[in-house]
Amino acid sequence: MKKISVNILLLSILLSLSFSCSNDSEESADPMNTLDINDSIVQQVSQEDLLRGKVIYTNKCQTCHQEDGMGVEGAFPALDSLKTEIHIVINGVEGSTMIAFKDELTNEELVDVINYVNNSWGKSFGKTTIKDIEELE
Repeated sequence: MKKISVNILLLSILLSLSFSCSNDSEESADPMNTLDINDSIVQQVSQEDLLRGKVIYTNKCQTCHQEDGMGVEGAFPALDSLKTEIHIVINGVEGSTMIAFKDELTNEELVDVINYVNNSWGKSFGKTTIKDIEELE
């Protein structure tokens, strides 16, 4: 009887460890380290830059435009099928809730977030550069 109890105890411990290990790996998967990006842009823009763009989007844009870029109908436009206009991100839209980011983000951050948005959710609008930003300042 004692041998059966010990075996049950050991089996319980092993099962407990296997469940905790599988849960740890699921929790450690950071969604900020994954991209839903058109593969062709990764040849033009580094994955690090795109990940930085995703973080900026999450912190600055996602509240209005949503995680999937679909926006909120009647309030915030969807970004899923539009090419992001650089001048709108830099200067905002007067009389709307779209603020100017020229004083909040560096030129490099502007490039990263625009490249992320323009190449996410099935879009493929290519690479924006710092020179593109500087031409509009």
